[in-house]
Amino acid sequence: GKLFAWFQRYSDFIVCNSENAKNMWLTHYPLFKEKLKVIYNIVDLQQISTKYIFRREGRIHIVIAASYQYIKNPTGLAEALCLLTDEEKEKIAIDWYGSKNIAGYGDMAYREVKELIEKNSLQDILSLHEASINILNIMDEADFVGLFSKYEGMPNSICEGMMLGKPIIMTRVSDYRRLVDETNGILCDYDNVESIVNALSLSIRLDENRVKQMGRNSYIKAKTLFSKENILPYWFDLLN
Repeated sequence: GKLFAWFQRYSDFIVCNSENAKNMWLTHYPLFKEKLKVIYNIVDLQQISTKYIFRREGRIHIVIAASYQYIKNPTGLAEALCLLTDEEKEKIAIDWYGSKNIAGYGDMAYREVKELIEKNSLQDILSLHEASINILNIMDEADFVGLFSKYEGMPNSICEGMMLGKPIIMTRVSDYRRLVDETNGILCDYDNVESIVNALSLSIRLDENRVKQMGRNSYIKAKTLFSKENILPYWFDLLN
């Protein structure tokens, strides 16, 4: 890995898929400043076969697609759910889909969050699932697509959720300033449980018109940021 990284000094350009990644390069390799470019990944979704229903079974549904590891903050989310009022707990359901076994760590994070769920009787609020090949259809059925990570490169699940026309609830990581604002989602801080609680509470209070408008705004942002029509010209310009 170090050998191949060494050869990057001879490249004409280094393309990052987020401003966050570019800033990391600048921090550690400031001499590469003129080589660094940001081009977002193209998000081209498969056909969706599901039908969205607002607040199914009387609950706001949030879907998270992320592996079970501490950097994704599943324990922080569980701790925040414990602080919701009893009334709020009856109005929210979160489904987390991801790989349980992480190289070098096994399923430690998964087991810990599962224990938190059982200890605090959160079984009806936070459900843990294996990764699914049908995750896009699952996201499409949700009211929000969420992410509560401590750190991210460019979160594919958020980009896909936006292209599906979903409101986003996420922590202030990666390029959140370009991805989410008050028009299409809710932001919170991964290291502040109260901040996560407030974000979840707000998602519960939003009415159908507001949620659907936020979803439309997400789609408009996504088309601008991730569509093939808008991304390919950046590559052509770079090559030219």
